[in-house]
Amino acid sequence: MLDQSPVTQDAAARSAPQPVVDVIDAYEAFEALRPAWNALFARDPEATLFLSWAWLAEGLSENPRRWRIFVARNPHQLSQIVAVLPLRLRVHWSREREEFTTECDAAGRLLHSLWTGLLCDPDWEEAAMPALARAVAQTPWTELSLRYVRSTRRAEAFAAAFDPAEFRLSWKTYTVNAGATDNLVAPRLVLPLSFETWLQTAPSRGVQDLIRRTRRRYLDSGRWTLTRSDADTHERDREALLALWVAERGVKSGSDEAQALAEGFRSRLDLARRLGCLDLSVLWDGDTPVGAVAHLLDHDMDRMHLLLMGRDPGDAPGAPELILIPESIRWGIDQGFDRYEFGAGDQPWKFAFGAQRREMRYFALRRRAAPRAFALDRLCLPDAVERVAEMVRMGKTERAQQGLDQLKQLV
Repeated sequence: MLDQSPVTQDAAARSAPQPVVDVIDAYEAFEALRPAWNALFARDPEATLFLSWAWLAEGLSENPRRWRIFVARNPHQLSQIVAVLPLRLRVHWSREREEFTTECDAAGRLLHSLWTGLLCDPDWEEAAMPALARAVAQTPWTELSLRYVRSTRRAEAFAAAFDPAEFRLSWKTYTVNAGATDNLVAPRLVLPLSFETWLQTAPSRGVQDLIRRTRRRYLDSGRWTLTRSDADTHERDREALLALWVAERGVKSGSDEAQALAEGFRSRLDLARRLGCLDLSVLWDGDTPVGAVAHLLDHDMDRMHLLLMGRDPGDAPGAPELILIPESIRWGIDQGFDRYEFGAGDQPWKFAFGAQRREMRYFALRRRAAPRAFALDRLCLPDAVERVAEMVRMGKTERAQQGLDQLKQLV
């Protein structure tokens, strides 16, 4: 059969079934989606743990009116969903506009998810991206941004579907550590069938030797011991990890900053434990923890995601990670995982273990001229009222009055 001409292909695309897009913002509706969501998850080769129904459920249930999900359905079988885009809604006071606005980003950020994006049936991708974009464009917001999107293809197709006359699109970079680390690079390893194969082929010869010597000196000698967390030791091991991680950042133990840093990860570790997708190991020098590492386990896609590592090397700089990372890789291979993901950031130590670069996308869409009716989503009214009360407490009465005048028009 001859290939279709471009004109024929365009006509075929226009005549292809177009998804019907629903918008849900109530947890009961999200609960009802569970079977269809899980079926879509199983069909999507680019799905991740962070877009699973179970992972998102707790964050959505605890944050009513702070999210919205766009659900694309097969028009010939409405019970079948072919794409979902979960978004978080945030209230922002715009000094330029002197009013409240709604800004959107990934709903997974409610749980500090590592990666974001959307789920999509590959057979529906071409039709689903513009359908989702049209639906999103019809809801009130001034800026939408998605960071840590793993699929470049989907990010570009979705963003390109917005009318450039109405929306300004920008592709962004994202660096940390004073620009030294590109946080849109996600190093990863393809795991072989045996640990020895990885050790002999992935790290450089010098790093191989260093891993072997470190293990002999600290683990094989009995100087240090490595334990894997279970139900009985979870709280102890979690707090050991968080204390090491906070201290490594030079933050004073017990300070408000330390508590704030630890709390976000504490909730993620506990959620992962409840979902059965946490691997937490602690390295001990007697009764003193000298290192700990936590991974999130994607059992559906056979991936290990490095979430957090804390180290107190003392007189053995570099030694904890030379045990924690290789031993985690050993365990992962034994458990049948075929990917080891180092998380965001292109720090050199990750590549020392043989990781390969993978780049993610970060884009923002901004309405060029958003009328007041499209500035603030009604779902955000309770949060906006809280912001007005905060303004009053801070003595910003003029700004509070401006906010109240805006809210009265929406009630």
